[in-house]
Amino acid sequence: MLSARNVISAVVVLVVLSLGSGLWMLFANTPGDDGWGADSMGVRASGFRGAHDTLLALGVPVERQLIPSVAAADLDATFVLWAPLDAIVQTEPAHIARLAEWVKSGGRLTVTVQGDDKSLFADARASIVKEPKDVLTELGLPEVFFLKTNVMPEGNVVDLVDAAAGRPWRKLATRWLKEASTKVRYVPVKLLGDCREWTGIKSVCLPEEETWTITYDAPQPTGRITFADVKGEEQTLAAIFPVGAGEVAVMAAPAVASNWLLGEADNSPLTMQLMTLGQSRVLVDEFYHGLTIRGNALWLLTQPGYAALALAIVALLGVWIWRSALFLGPPLDDRPVSRRSIGEYLDAMSRFLLRGRGSSRLVLAEVRSGALWSMADGAGLPPDMDDVDRIAAAVARRDPQRAARLEAAVKNADDVLSTPDAKEVTILAALRKVNDCLSN
Repeated sequence: MLSARNVISAVVVLVVLSLGSGLWMLFANTPGDDGWGADSMGVRASGFRGAHDTLLALGVPVERQLIPSVAAADLDATFVLWAPLDAIVQTEPAHIARLAEWVKSGGRLTVTVQGDDKSLFADARASIVKEPKDVLTELGLPEVFFLKTNVMPEGNVVDLVDAAAGRPWRKLATRWLKEASTKVRYVPVKLLGDCREWTGIKSVCLPEEETWTITYDAPQPTGRITFADVKGEEQTLAAIFPVGAGEVAVMAAPAVASNWLLGEADNSPLTMQLMTLGQSRVLVDEFYHGLTIRGNALWLLTQPGYAALALAIVALLGVWIWRSALFLGPPLDDRPVSRRSIGEYLDAMSRFLLRGRGSSRLVLAEVRSGALWSMADGAGLPPDMDDVDRIAAAVARRDPQRAARLEAAVKNADDVLSTPDAKEVTILAALRKVNDCLSN
């Protein structure tokens, strides 16, 4: 039956099923497979799927790690922390500390400037952090810093969308980068130290509005990639620093490996050299890209806004269930049956009928009619048969004496009913005779 309560119950069930199926699909999928993030599987402009596939095409094995895990057996690999999210670095610095110990034992690691937290509660989370963590400091390079410079590097500025109108896939950047500039700057670079062995790198393509450099006091890098700004001053784009028995490559412009810039200038060979550092394998970190977090919906409960929403929904459901529930108390006493039995009903009707004038004659007439109906039904005649002779003849085939009593009782009842001043005693005697006919 359709009612307001049934409709509300159906809606609640549908919502629960929808949420359950959605969470199931979320947990069933491998984190990052949707390709929406700025990670090694991201296919959007800010993703690094192009760099990932290029490494595979060059025959370099690539392993994506949702939780950073390195051991002595991984000394033949380079661990890549490419554009780690600053919000996760602040809350989960322990993994970086373990990576620093691995580097000191002979490992090689590549790290870039941290990515900005662009979520809704970024300011709230930043205010909670009392001692901000710096990824370079955690890796054992406390005197190496990323510096955002106001001096633009020297080079030609080009709008990729306008300049590459002949390449249809570039038009997608207009939609991906509506709020960001699509202008880039082609910058000549110089390779110093160990980086001179990297061939095919003469210029890089950098976003015009995102110019970062590296400044350091100690240790001295074993290799550097530099460019000149418009004032002719030398700026460091990337550098390789020794840390213990290993080394850390620091890159100030992670955008060179993004999908929309990887194919420009010499970004591709530069990215490959920084990600491999001469090693045979590459371990790409995805934890600090948020993949482990994005794959676990329960992490949302740690965020103030989502937690408040979840608590509000739970409270609302609790109030609704409380208002709709039936609370069981002590058992109630059995109520007396208010309905009369058939015997009581007949007795009451008899008393009621006997109160009126002529009620005895009415009762006699009804009993006579009922007796004829019962006898006709028992003899197989139609129930509406009221011919006394035919009914008596049918009864006489089985019980002649009963048929005779029926004829005599009905004749006596007819005589009493035809007498206007018949006494009560006479009427009751006629009733008994008719009633006796019904018994065998």
